[in-house]
Amino acid sequence: MSSQACLPTTNTSTIPVLIVCTVAFIGSEVLGHKHSTQVGAGPTGLALALTLAKNNIPFRIIEKSLSFHTAQRGAGIQPRTLEIFNYLDVLPDILAKGREMPPARFYKLPGGVVPEKTFHMMLPADPTPSIPYNNAVMLAQSSTQAVLRAHLEKHGCYVEVGTEFCSLEQHDDKVTANLAKHIAGETLMESVDCRWLVATDGGRSAVRKQLGLTFRGDAIGQPTVIGEIEVKSGLDQIVSGS
Repeated sequence: MSSQACLPTTNTSTIPVLIVCTVAFIGSEVLGHKHSTQVGAGPTGLALALTLAKNNIPFRIIEKSLSFHTAQRGAGIQPRTLEIFNYLDVLPDILAKGREMPPARFYKLPGGVVPEKTFHMMLPADPTPSIPYNNAVMLAQSSTQAVLRAHLEKHGCYVEVGTEFCSLEQHDDKVTANLAKHIAGETLMESVDCRWLVATDGGRSAVRKQLGLTFRGDAIGQPTVIGEIEVKSGLDQIVSGS
């Protein structure tokens, strides 16, 4: 993966940009250009990166992991997110790979063979002017991220994998982000002077912790098991079993 920032050729990048985020911001200069740095390359970070790329705003986006995950995570894409994907011109690819949310089915126990109840977790609805994409779409998070990365690459921008955020230093006109780049078994330290940094690195955000910001909430005391199971026959294709 390229370690270069996404640097447009226009002067748009010199205009100050306010990014509203629930966590942190810093900003930077690389190769003489002011740019933003993002920590975390999940759907939120990738969507923001694509928005910046489409508006000729230079940035870097880093990911601690050495490779992109493929295990199942969130699979439901909600209507408002579909609107954002439409704005980013990625919705056709999302719809081509995804599927409508199927009904859920509970089976009687013991045995788990006789259906007990079949229902829609979200009732299908027709589009409206205020909600043009009214039904959620099922698509694995890894597939969603792959679509976003592919569109990002069309702008010559790439996620910097194996790049870990370590610490930050706040200044009056900038913030210095200290990074650790893990390459071929070696760790190289890098300091980046930023104008904006957006932390999209999830619930365990290293940036948020360094800023001393809270992440209030309660753990749900209900265990859930998510299985990635290949069923060759004997299951209605439009119903997911529980």
